[in-house]
Amino acid sequence: MNYWDRPLPCVITPASGPLPPMATLLDANRSLTENLPPGYLKRAYWLSAGQALVSAAESGESAEIDRAYLAIIAALVSEGWMIRGIARTREVPSTVSSSVADGIPRPPPEPLWRRIQPNASDRRTAH
Repeated sequence: MNYWDRPLPCVITPASGPLPPMATLLDANRSLTENLPPGYLKRAYWLSAGQALVSAAESGESAEIDRAYLAIIAALVSEGWMIRGIARTREVPSTVSSSVADGIPRPPPEPLWRRIQPNASDRRTAH
């Protein structure tokens, strides 16, 4: 049985590149096979994303769909097409391999303006 109509955890909308937004496994499959430039599917990260996508469509399991989702995000990040990061509507299980999860950009732990401290010489004291 195939589950190509299953939704991804979130709609993937690349910030740049040739891929359109992807909401389901079928959308992602069509994007990879029809919109990637020739030869891109031979790149290791796109090949991994494609394999994860097929596994997810064959099993229909949430964990497999999450793996495919993260693999696609990692490939987009590798290409520089997903520069704004991602937001999830639900937690992705921790069983996802660290090589995929490490490719996902994360925001800094606190705003940059809070981390920048002015030098003591820049401070003016009132006398």
